[in-house]
Amino acid sequence: MASLDFLCRRFRKNTALAGDLIGRAADEDPQAVVADYCNETFVDYADALSAGLADLAERVEQLRLTLRRVTDAIIDDLSARTIAP
Repeated sequence: MASLDFLCRRFRKNTALAGDLIGRAADEDPQAVVADYCNETFVDYADALSAGLADLAERVEQLRLTLRRVTDAIIDDLSARTIAP
């Protein structure tokens, strides 16, 4: 869902760029408008990447705990079979 929100936000900003270029072209340098847009885009993508990596780290930690729990259960089971007559 977060990726869909990100894509919708990027789409809105991309469509707003055309309006900004037309509206601000008379007052400012169009290259400055595009540079501002690129800076915002880089920050936006960096924020999305950071959030994605944080989510990935949380999922990896959950997987690690699950694997640890399963491994402990297997070892306990094997040791119980080995020790029991």
